[in-house]
Amino acid sequence: MAGERITLTWANPQKVVAIGASANPMAPPAFGFRGYYLDQALPREEWERIAAGEESDAFKRWAEMSARFARGELPVIAPPDGVALQEGESVHHLTRPAWLSLSGDPIGGMELQPGTLVVTSRRLLFLTDGPPYFLAWSRVGHLTESPPAVLVHELGTAEPMVFYLHPLDPAYGAMTGAWMRVRSQT
Repeated sequence: MAGERITLTWANPQKVVAIGASANPMAPPAFGFRGYYLDQALPREEWERIAAGEESDAFKRWAEMSARFARGELPVIAPPDGVALQEGESVHHLTRPAWLSLSGDPIGGMELQPGTLVVTSRRLLFLTDGPPYFLAWSRVGHLTESPPAVLVHELGTAEPMVFYLHPLDPAYGAMTGAWMRVRSQT
């Protein structure tokens, strides 16, 4: 039936697909879990392409955007209301909703803080109803993508900040691009 949309309600969580090399030559290839298709309503034709080994149009757009961002091709967008930028600072990406892990682990249970993740040219901001969290890119040792999370490893600390994002959000690419720009300037 033309225009029919079908929703995937279960997927094999073991399926992982490579989406290309990271902008950091020392980093392993970035991976995306195909489980992001869960609860997606797509046209039958798109499901048939996915079943044949292709990816959805949305996944292709995400992979292309993430790769551009990771190469440092970052857009400049308006800052969210109430965010005061430093002189010369610009906003490159905004993710809402996002969750920051405050404590615990995925097996034993976690306490998650909802908020908005803002990637700027100088720092990473996490805006909540309470005080904001912020971290200058110069204080970041490295970034790790571990879908659906991004781990931000601050220099001199043992535990990373763990952000949980929507699977099709290019925030990791934007974070990598902004962080690599700052590193190249020092």
